[in-house]
Amino acid sequence: SNKKEYNMKYDKVTRGGKEYFRYRHWDPVLKKHDSPLYGKTLSELKEKYEVYQAKKLGGIKEDNITFAAFFDQWLRSVHIVGKKPKTIARYKGIQKNYIAESYVGKMTLSNLDSIYFQKWYNDLFEKKGENIVKNLHKLIRPCLRYAFETGRTLKNYGSLLNIPKSHEIGRKKQKIHPLTFDEQMKFIQAIRGNPLEALFNVAIDTGMRQGELFALTWNDIDFENKNININKTYSYEKSPDGSRYIDIVTEPKTESSTRVIPLPNRVEGILRMHKLHQREMLLRAGLKQENISLVFTTVIGTYLNSQNVLKRLKKVYASCGIENKNFHDLRHTYATRLFELGEDPKVVQKLLGHSTVFITLETYTHVLESLKEKAISKIDQLYTQLDSPSEAVGQNLDNCLKLVK
Repeated sequence: SNKKEYNMKYDKVTRGGKEYFRYRHWDPVLKKHDSPLYGKTLSELKEKYEVYQAKKLGGIKEDNITFAAFFDQWLRSVHIVGKKPKTIARYKGIQKNYIAESYVGKMTLSNLDSIYFQKWYNDLFEKKGENIVKNLHKLIRPCLRYAFETGRTLKNYGSLLNIPKSHEIGRKKQKIHPLTFDEQMKFIQAIRGNPLEALFNVAIDTGMRQGELFALTWNDIDFENKNININKTYSYEKSPDGSRYIDIVTEPKTESSTRVIPLPNRVEGILRMHKLHQREMLLRAGLKQENISLVFTTVIGTYLNSQNVLKRLKKVYASCGIENKNFHDLRHTYATRLFELGEDPKVVQKLLGHSTVFITLETYTHVLESLKEKAISKIDQLYTQLDSPSEAVGQNLDNCLKLVK
């Protein structure tokens, strides 16, 4: 039986042995009913009806595309346009691993609500941690904003979401593991004659990242003005279509990573000698060394492989009795020596290519903590010029007492 309430015509139907309230909207232009709305109770049907009417008034399309399919369209046609291959590969990885098969991904765009996304975020936070949710949110938020701005959803649901926070007290960032000064001296001795001697020396004496070193070409090194121009980085990544791995050289990730650093005298000598040796090596392979040639290469002038480099580095470490160190620790060693020599954090920031001095200070907190004791000992050194500090202090105290009397 048809009734009229809330300006809404509805009837009752039985589905799967259960009775539901149903509303069907007749479209006079298309001469057909829209997809029906169902509710276990009249109030539930009323809520759905009000949302439906709001969508109609807002011009929201009542399509059945899933959120995963919509996200894929948005990613391909809007968000990855102009992005670097490495970034595209990362976004597609997030899409494949977290969105495609999620329950939110399988929901139709017209049925979405912020409550579903928030539950999804909360579940992922419990299973995978805060960083995964943060990285996901960087894509979900602009996608949902786009859906709203193009009339596909009633609200900008992304603006209503909260990233769950970890309440773990006293949680510290992983400490860095620079080589001690003694380890560094042993390391320098151990790499003599190693095929990668020049690479390891330049890494530990300039603080350049591995990708920056692998991408370095001879025209980036200005022997005359004694500086190194860091303007690109290398990575071995999946191709945008995901079919294979390819060599990728791009601009550094941040503006501050593009920098010019001084060429230390020791590094200059190492690089000049390395250039001569490389020229001979390439000639044996029938190749000519040019300005655009890579500084650090395989015997046939191609990009180095990070796994092979790490294996050789680990062998050197082992020969020195150095444990739990990787390639990036050479960069940390460089920064640590600078701080130990009393260099200003702002200068260290510029040399390392950090975007802010806060990143530098946060990264090397424990290094700076260990230097506190040295700083205190310097205060003590101020008084070593006095023959007998305790007598002088006592005399001053006597004089003060006399004045009081």
